[in-house]
Amino acid sequence: MTKKTSSANAVSNLVQDFNTRKLPQKTLKKKAKTGKKRYPVRRRQYTY
Repeated sequence: MTKKTSSANAVSNLVQDFNTRKLPQKTLKKKAKTGKKRYPVRRRQYTY
């Protein structure tokens, strides 16, 4: 169950990335920073 939810979150993050690319650069930079911070944390959870 946890793996399915994590994969769904990853897909939602990818969708958000596509949406941010369509938005102006200012929003891109802000969301890109938060996205980069969230990805490594989730990857660490995978390793644990």
